[in-house]
Amino acid sequence: MKVEIEKHDGSKYTYSDVDHVQDKDQYKLVLVKDGKILAIENKGDIKNLHTVEPA
Repeated sequence: MKVEIEKHDGSKYTYSDVDHVQDKDQYKLVLVKDGKILAIENKGDIKNLHTVEPA
């Protein structure tokens, strides 16, 4: 799936080919592909998060 993240500071990030998003704890989200961590995001920094499943 594709994950689009917009942060409070206005920056935007797009991750393609994400297998799943782990809600690790109250502070972090982990984006994973093939069992490997693509990114760790601080929940407090995220304004919007959108996921798009492939058709």
